[in-house]
Amino acid sequence: MARMIPDVNPMTIGNEGERCFYTVAMELPAEYTVLYGYRFCQEEEPHQGQDSHQPLDVIREIDFIVVHPNLGFVAIEVKQGD
Repeated sequence: MARMIPDVNPMTIGNEGERCFYTVAMELPAEYTVLYGYRFCQEEEPHQGQDSHQPLDVIREIDFIVVHPNLGFVAIEVKQGD
């Protein structure tokens, strides 16, 4: 079983697509680590009409990052639809 960060009950995940992926990712072998809802800060240039002297810090989120110590990592954005 993969190490899940955070380790939550999948039923508490409101987005059905993310809940399904989380449930499947839990079954990866133990050498995998899965980060769910990873937030990071990204600096962006101001949009037109904003103070052009100061870059903006924008909080972004990656739905899942799957990490393996030898194979590397992959970032996954889950999209849900019909």
